[in-house]
Amino acid sequence: MSSQKKLLACGCSYTKHLTTYDTQRKQFDTRTILTKDNNTPNLPTYWPELVADDLGLDCLNTGEAGAGNDRIFNNAIKRITEYDDIEILCVLWSQMFRMNLWNYTEEMETINVFSHGLSVFSKEDPVIYETAELYLEKLKYPFWINKYIYNYFTNISVLMALCNKLGIKIIMAQAMMFEPNAGGIWTESMNEEYFYSRYVEMVTDINFDPKHFIGWPIMQQLGGTALQDYGTELHKQENVTGEKDWHPNEKGHRIIANEYLKKYKEIYS
Repeated sequence: MSSQKKLLACGCSYTKHLTTYDTQRKQFDTRTILTKDNNTPNLPTYWPELVADDLGLDCLNTGEAGAGNDRIFNNAIKRITEYDDIEILCVLWSQMFRMNLWNYTEEMETINVFSHGLSVFSKEDPVIYETAELYLEKLKYPFWINKYIYNYFTNISVLMALCNKLGIKIIMAQAMMFEPNAGGIWTESMNEEYFYSRYVEMVTDINFDPKHFIGWPIMQQLGGTALQDYGTELHKQENVTGEKDWHPNEKGHRIIANEYLKKYKEIYS
């Protein structure tokens, strides 16, 4: 067993992809990075491994494809209670409007409300698909938007406080831009004006040191940025998997790693 301390990384598929082979469909899971012949996985070196190598730490990557922020939060808490040699926690938060639900397909525990629960669920698990449709409709109302925003900020502040109490270093970032900024149905399906006003209130009220969060306060309208926002390196086609797949490729993961290393040196060196 290694005596090195660990870097614990938590996130969605921008942190670690699924690599399972679906025997029923006779193809690799659609959330896996594929080669051009669509038969074998072409997996990059994930950003947590790059950061851990540069810092001389072992890497514990708990990223899960499709994970929502509650799942990411729970993974962080679970591993912190299991290991007593975590040197640093690196969190890459996912889309705000994902929610965790159990489903019969067992492919993922999270659905994205804005993608209607993923079209695959309309056939394999209609209950999940219909639930996503229901929540999409509710995003026109302030009560539900407020719940998502409050939950997002709570996850951030609790992990920050916990790591501070336990003496664990911590760096966070937001992977992709928030849904209302993405345009199309993502923007049209919700009360955009309320989202922005409530978000600004929460940014003002949250009690944590923002130097631990890359690009805070995240939204470009407020002077922040997500890692994959308009105009960023991770938003360029040469740094993602494909024209319709915005997951980071090898170069994209290096870009993410460099952001974490830059923040590490800024805070801890």
